[in-house]
Amino acid sequence: MSGYFNPAVESVRPGLYLRFLELAEMQLKKDGTGVVGIPLEVYTGTAVANKVYHVEKIEDAVALFGADNVKPIEFALENAAKVIVYTVETYADPATEMAAYDKVRVAFDTEFVNVFVYGVAVSATEQDRAIQWLDVAKQEGREFTVIFGATDVLEDADPAIGDARSLRLKHTDSVNLINGLKIDGVDYASFDVAPLIAGLIAATPMNKSITFVKLAAEDVTKRLTYTQTKTALKAGSLVLTQTGTSVRVEQGLTTNGTKLRKAVIRQGVMRDIKEAINEEIIGQYSNDKDTHSFVISMVKRYLEGLQAEGVLYGIVVNMSVEFPSVGDSMYLDVAFTEQDSLEKVFITVVV
Repeated sequence: MSGYFNPAVESVRPGLYLRFLELAEMQLKKDGTGVVGIPLEVYTGTAVANKVYHVEKIEDAVALFGADNVKPIEFALENAAKVIVYTVETYADPATEMAAYDKVRVAFDTEFVNVFVYGVAVSATEQDRAIQWLDVAKQEGREFTVIFGATDVLEDADPAIGDARSLRLKHTDSVNLINGLKIDGVDYASFDVAPLIAGLIAATPMNKSITFVKLAAEDVTKRLTYTQTKTALKAGSLVLTQTGTSVRVEQGLTTNGTKLRKAVIRQGVMRDIKEAINEEIIGQYSNDKDTHSFVISMVKRYLEGLQAEGVLYGIVVNMSVEFPSVGDSMYLDVAFTEQDSLEKVFITVVV
């Protein structure tokens, strides 16, 4: 192919490799970035129903949705760079809730978000449909996390109910919060503060974890005992803990029981690879062995950079053995193991 770049000879190639470097740097220094998607049911400003709004400043949210309705957005913007809001039409029963949130999902199918979260309590049926939506999105190549809270404020009083919800919503890319926070003297249920957790996750770099992150709150709405906390973690629940001196996230977990950090790494890597190839390769090079070798080399170098930062290891990048790269299609097999974070320190005191 004309103008083919050989990464074994050249040290830096403008274009694909630089694009990879930019994306990796963004993922590794993600503080103050990240996008959260929130459907908003109540709004009294200039906003109209069934419309998408991109919000980066709380004062803009107030003008659009009314000062009394923007708490979910305010929580998310404490860490996220942007909130994408979809204004939900009014519904009064399960059937119309389904119709309203079907429109939400269609709207977010064409938006980029790191995390999707409800700012209010929704039904268990709607939560289940969100899991189904997440599966479809993954099949279509879109990677994001969905955050859940209680379906009713009373659920937070019993961690066993929250744990049962975690088991029902079991998924590698979903998070279920089972208790809320007291902030400035106000009690917020798990579904109220789920946007705060969503913003925190969206802004967490691939080489960091939300485990034991300190939260700006006076207390939790439900303190769990040691045994309840262990049970909750085994169930894949996200627990907020009063340590005695601060309020913290007990451990970053998905409802699948795996580390949330691993999901964030996988999502970030897949987004980076797809974005870089789409912008720098698709439609610009022949679908031949030279291009395949070039892309494989660049992907490997990108992953090796993340490996050097302690994000992952065990890198494998090859042409797909299952799908042939013929016509206008190229298929890669990319494999790696996410590096775990240090989350437990065991101390033995000898006297």
